[in-house]
Formats: sequence, C-alpha cells, structure tokens
Amino acid sequence: MDKVKAIVDFSSEYGKLTALTATRDKVLHMNVCASDTAIADGIYNFVHSTAPQDEAALLAKMLKDTHQNVSVIYTNEAGYVEMADALFDALAKQKMTVNMIVIQPHEKDIGNIIDKSALYLPEIYITAIKSPELETVLKTIKEKEIITPITSNHTLENLHDLSLAEGIEFVTFGQASKDLEQRIHAQNKGKTDSTICTGNIYDAAALLINAFENSGTPEAAAMYLKGIKAWNGAMGQVANHGHGVFSTPAIKAVVKDGVIVHQK
Repeated sequence: MDKVKAIVDFSSEYGKLTALTATRDKVLHMNVCASDTAIADGIYNFVHSTAPQDEAALLAKMLKDTHQNVSVIYTNEAGYVEMADALFDALAKQKMTVNMIVIQPHEKDIGNIIDKSALYLPEIYITAIKSPELETVLKTIKEKEIITPITSNHTLENLHDLSLAEGIEFVTFGQASKDLEQRIHAQNKGKTDSTICTGNIYDAAALLINAFENSGTPEAAAMYLKGIKAWNGAMGQVANHGHGVFSTPAIKAVVKDGVIVHQK
C-alpha cells in the first residue's frame, strides 16, 4: 500500500473491508454504489451512490395511493439489510402495513418462504434480493402462478435473465449521462449489459483526482472532499449530504422487451 494514494471499489460487501484498510493506511477510499453509508465513516472514506433512503422514498411515493399491505423480501447481508430498513421506514411513513420477509444468502428453501409470505395477503411484493436468489424468487413466484405484482429497488438491475422481470416497474440508482451510456454501449458492440454505477465510477475517479490536484497530502485531500457540497459530473448534479456521502437522485425504471428502460 506504500505507493497507493486512493482506492475506488464497489458495493457494501467490499467497501466495509476497504474502509478499514484506508483508515489504517491513511489512503483515500471512495466506494461506488454501496447501500451501507456507514462505509463513509472516518476521514478517508467516501461513498458515491444513490442513498437507499432516496430509493425507498421514491418507491413509497409510487405505491402510497394504490397499496396498503406490502411484503418486502430481502437478503440478510450487508447492504441489503440497510435497503430493507430504509424500505420499511419509508413505507410505514405512508401508513402502509409492511411485512418483512428475510432470505438467507444461498437459501435453498425459497418455495416454502414464498408460501409463508402469501399468508400475509400482500398487494405487492417488493424485492431487495441478491442474485442468484433473486432469480429463484422470481421463478418460484411464476411457477406457483402467483398473480401478486412485483416491484423492486436497484437490485433488479443485477438480474441475468430479464425475461423473468418483464413489465416490472421499479426504482433504481441515478444513471450516467446519455452521452456516456451511448459510448459504453458502442464499446460493448451493442450488448445490453447494464450501465448501472458506471457514471459513479467516472465521478469517483474525477473527484479523487480533483482533490489531489488541490491538496498536498491525503489528509488535506480528504478534507477537501468533505468540503464539496455539490459536484457536476457524469451523473449530473451530485449532492454531498455530509458524512462523506455523495448522493445521486433515485429514478424510475421498467423492464420492457427484455431491456431495462430508465425513465429520466
């Protein structure tokens, strides 16, 4: 780590580990797309993402006039628990009855969990589930011919077989500029790979470079980043709400003809 001045990593799972190393070695660390904002604890750690509270608030706003009894199915793992907590708070704030259904990582008996969840008579399922359990949940619901509608947060973006989610409307992270998305798709030769978090990575690198250009030491660069209130980059306008968390607004999306369409 002697020559390393900054680290960019991805997701809550890796961010928690890197944050410890960054603090110990006084290295700037910017995690992209973590749901656990506690990763930004300490001087040297930052998060560039859409806060789970912002996703949850948008989803609750979408459902508040049409649903009163909802079931949240989530993975019992770092990041996903934070998403579930945010969903519970936002939905309960809108006076909904919220049933929390937990799935363990590598859960084998998903069929039984879905059967038990049906006893709550939910008007809609909300998923915050890690793959491959997400695929299994969607397949199980379809195989059991359950007609209860489904929605989700950004975890649906990680689905490998989007045909399982055809027609599902959900909320997700803010997206990169159209120009950047088009360049990425061109480089991928028209593949339909998700561009989720790509803009966050661009912005994270730009923020770190800008901080070092304006500061002489890692500590000074960290304090410089803490002082930035807003940043205009690949993700558009990004707000620093304090605590080292740069947040982009949540947006709506839908799976249409096997492709995720972001509704900017």
